[in-house]
Amino acid sequence: MAKNITYLLGAGASANCLPVINELPTRLKLFRDNLVIRVQEESNIQLISPSKFSKITTNSIGRLIIPEIDWLLEEMENHNTVDTLAKKFYLIRNEHQNLERLKKILVTYFLYEQSFRHGDIREGIKKELPDKRYDSLIATIISKKIDIADLPSNFKIVTWNYDIQFELAYKNYLPKFGLEQIQEKLQSIPTEKYLQGQSIDLARFSIVKLNGMAQSIKANLYVGKILGDGAEWDEKFTSFLENICSFYNSLNHETLKLFTYSWEDPTEYIDTLINKGEMINIAKSIFKETEILVIIGYSFPLFNRSIDKELFLDCPKLRSIYIQDFNADNIKSLMQSSFPVFNRKMEFVNDDLEYTEGMQIKTAIITDVSQFFIPPEADI
Repeated sequence: MAKNITYLLGAGASANCLPVINELPTRLKLFRDNLVIRVQEESNIQLISPSKFSKITTNSIGRLIIPEIDWLLEEMENHNTVDTLAKKFYLIRNEHQNLERLKKILVTYFLYEQSFRHGDIREGIKKELPDKRYDSLIATIISKKIDIADLPSNFKIVTWNYDIQFELAYKNYLPKFGLEQIQEKLQSIPTEKYLQGQSIDLARFSIVKLNGMAQSIKANLYVGKILGDGAEWDEKFTSFLENICSFYNSLNHETLKLFTYSWEDPTEYIDTLINKGEMINIAKSIFKETEILVIIGYSFPLFNRSIDKELFLDCPKLRSIYIQDFNADNIKSLMQSSFPVFNRKMEFVNDDLEYTEGMQIKTAIITDVSQFFIPPEADI
């Protein structure tokens, strides 16, 4: 019988497309600089040919976004990560408006980064859209039947990332599907339909995003325009940024609710997912049935620790742990010291986790991150 395999993903799992946390300020500034250039160019041309411009342009909306990005960059200078800043805004009621500002910028920026294929050519940034490692994983585990594109029911993903890299990679196998259909087929949550009561079948493949998703149905209207033919560094780029600006202009409280940090409490903060607790319970149910765990690009940061402890509290079927990261040794040590339930029930012995009652959980470290690791126990 096929073993239940769960992937626990962090920012490093999307690093070939999106910046990891310490790279975010630099890449966000490049987005800001591209907006400045296009606003200036449009301002100059508009003086000569005003009839060429639609009601919403990079010029008009870009002028609103640029100072917002400057504000966020300045605020980020005083904090280790943007997520730390977000948590500070959350914990101070008078700062909740700033939390919304932060989310609007990040959601817009993530749409930009996941849509613009070639990065900023002038700065020599090369990126994959989407991160090709997702494609390699999907190609390996996907159904061998032509045009079916089903993923194995014993595979699940629990991720701290709010990107849509997996969905974009999977869409290449079902090009006629819209993003909303892709998310439904993958059982990727949260989505608007999930908020409206759509149930999740844990007997099928599914993705649970613990920090929510920087995407929405409203975003899908702009994704279609932006991803249609892949923006190049040419005359298409102005239209590309115009769609990005229109998307930013469309964001409001309701459309931002899908992007919701795990530590947001719906009883304290109304602009978050009401059924967040149910989503975390789904992740816990996945861990409870997990036999093989693959941890990729995730370093167990402190502000996620309480949820991580809940996930690892009840996983009686766990037999193997694979840690794939440049710093896998450090992550292994962090796991030893961070999860009391592990220390109570088992102990690390060389490369093994050993239950005191004798049951062993094998652990292995993988430092080659060129492709996502697929456990040798996987029945594919």
